[in-house]
Amino acid sequence: MMIKSFTMQLALIAGLLVPAHLAFAAPISIHPDLSIITAIFVDLPSNSLDGNSSRSATASLTVSGATTSATVVGTAATGFPLTGTSAALGDGASFTASTSGSELDALSSLTLNFLLEIKNLSIDKLFEIAFEVGFGLGADAQGGDALALAALGLTGPDANPLIDRFAGADSIYGPPADGVTETTSFLIRIDPGQTLTLTGALDVYGAVNFNESASATDSYSAVANAGIRIAGVSSQTIPVPAPIALFAVAPLLAAFRRRIRQTGQ
Repeated sequence: MMIKSFTMQLALIAGLLVPAHLAFAAPISIHPDLSIITAIFVDLPSNSLDGNSSRSATASLTVSGATTSATVVGTAATGFPLTGTSAALGDGASFTASTSGSELDALSSLTLNFLLEIKNLSIDKLFEIAFEVGFGLGADAQGGDALALAALGLTGPDANPLIDRFAGADSIYGPPADGVTETTSFLIRIDPGQTLTLTGALDVYGAVNFNESASATDSYSAVANAGIRIAGVSSQTIPVPAPIALFAVAPLLAAFRRRIRQTGQ
């Protein structure tokens, strides 16, 4: 299956995004006035695993070089929600999810939802934060009636998509196998006192007998891997207007009053 050819690529992407592979030896603090809160949730509807199927996932969150993880195996989820406040360059999150099924009426899906809440606590500093993202998506569907999907979406604070990618396979309409791997980056600019939120989701899905024309040999598989990390932070000081002293305003008020009196005479 084509899905197997993505295993190495997904592993490489994951390796590029874990702290041990960063170019610097120790975490570098981003800024005391900058807060980046990450939260990761799992969505496991009660009807999302049926027949001869399986699913699993791992989510990891790195804060100041220390990593915590949460997992999904079948219907059991452990460690969610996963939350933390990023404090150093290289901090971020990584996700893996996979599902597979075979024979009649197999069905499975899994969704990892995540958000990043960015807060600028400064009164006079503008920040630009560079994020790096790497991901790989693969899907495979074999037989007379099977389909599979792996998808990643990331929406910016302006509600516009920063990433919207998927790999889809369909044994009836094609393609029977699909995949994509990519690395990208983007900048977020945040003004003094501002709070911005980014939201995202990693999905895998598969089904056999979707069109009621399957056989016992039909099968599907889907796998997704993604990681996001803070690659750099720059700041710019914005001058705050100085308050006008009362002694500087008083002569102007006196002159204004004299003019009003003269006009009224």
